[in-house]
This record gives sequence, C-alpha cells and structure tokens, in this order.
Amino acid sequence: MACLIGNGFTLDCRKSIGGVDEIWVGELEALNTSTFAVSGGAVTVMAMTGGKKFYNYKLRKHTSEAKADNGGDVANGAGFITQSVQFQLDTFDVAKRNELRILAQKPLMFIVKDNNGLYSLYGSGRGLDLTTGTGGTGKDANSLNGFNLTFTGEELEYPYGISAGIIATLV
Repeated sequence: MACLIGNGFTLDCRKSIGGVDEIWVGELEALNTSTFAVSGGAVTVMAMTGGKKFYNYKLRKHTSEAKADNGGDVANGAGFITQSVQFQLDTFDVAKRNELRILAQKPLMFIVKDNNGLYSLYGSGRGLDLTTGTGGTGKDANSLNGFNLTFTGEELEYPYGISAGIIATLV
C-alpha cells in the first residue's frame, strides 16, 4: 500500500470548542459486520444484530473526553491508534453500579457527540474495554459523588465519522 500525502490544510477559523456533549454505548459483538461499511473515513451503513441497540448517556459539561492517539513501533512496522472514551456519571448508586458491572464485561463501541455537534464512532474494529474506573462518595460537599470511567482499545484507524441519520437507526 502506498502511503502518499494527498492534501495540505489551511488554518481554520477559531470556531471549535472542546469536550463531549453525550455518548451512546453499544456491544461490539452485536455489530452486523456483513453490512458495516465505511467510505472516506465515514460510516455509510451500520446495523446491529439480535435487536441490540446503542444506549444514550447524558453527560455534564467539562467531565468527559474522547481521544485517538498514535501508537506502535517504527522498528517493527507496527502501527495502531489507541482510542479512548472517558466519562463521568453522577451519583454513586446501585442502578449505576449494576449497569457498569455489565459494561465492564464486554468490548464496546461508543458513538461520541462532541461540543461542535460532530459524531464519531470509537471501537468499531476491536472494541473498547473498561481499563480504569473509580466510584465513590467524594470527600467533601464539592467532590464527585459518582463514577469516573475510561474505556480504551487499539484500533487500526482513527474513529470514523457517523451521521445523525445513521445513529437514529441504532438507538
């Protein structure tokens, strides 16, 4: 495969804002891989099997992030993208504890809506797994009473773009 530079980029206008607005979580094993299609870095067709769907998690401002970091070894010719989604859930309660216990058991996919209104799909190749998680009451009245979770995985690609129209068929 030839690895050719295809474009340059101009300086964008200052119109971008950081952070995650909300996420949807789905099981990797329920992805219908026979119809999953990507073109030009964006998902064009996506469906789930067995009646499975993605579930929405609403998030507070300034509590969550999604990243894609280059990894690998130049000497070995290995390369991958470490994709990660970190988010915080309020209230250290039994319902959340039980839900998180389920999430920790399988590779997951995440659809992330950022604060610019853009959607990205993380973990669609190999899935993201819960790698760090803390939950507790906090120390003082100003502390988090809830959970802080990070899901991480190694993928061959950066996260794919995905449209709101496709997401509507998955939830």
